[in-house]
Amino acid sequence: MFTLQLGLDEYITALSAYVETLSTQDVVTSLTFTTNKKNYGPYGNKSGFQIFAPEETGKQIAGFHGTSGNVLNSISGYYAPIPTYKLVAVGGTGGSAWDDGSDHDGVTKITVRTGGVGVQYVKQRNLSLGIARTFFKKRIDRCVF
Repeated sequence: MFTLQLGLDEYITALSAYVETLSTQDVVTSLTFTTNKKNYGPYGNKSGFQIFAPEETGKQIAGFHGTSGNVLNSISGYYAPIPTYKLVAVGGTGGSAWDDGSDHDGVTKITVRTGGVGVQYVKQRNLSLGIARTFFKKRIDRCVF
């Protein structure tokens, strides 16, 4: 038995398997998992022909599906976007906390206004569901980047 324990910032990006026809059925003989950090495996014997669930840019394998009886006969993955995560705010102390959330598909434009004592506000435009919208125009003392 093999246990694959991923780190907090690690996710599976691809899957490789070997499949061999034994008797009347295909049997997965070996699995290798690729993460954003390293390869795990091969687990099992690499015999038969190789199949892949290849890496897709910006995606992770978030689950698996396949067929099985008394052995694993086939396997593939479910792809999902790599989740966003919030970094620790950097800068000074003071001010009120703010957060534009992570329910958008990416930043398309940032406008920064500066004044005599530093950054006065950040205006951010995001693309969400194909529609550009402005999430905040906020005077800030610190910012999450």
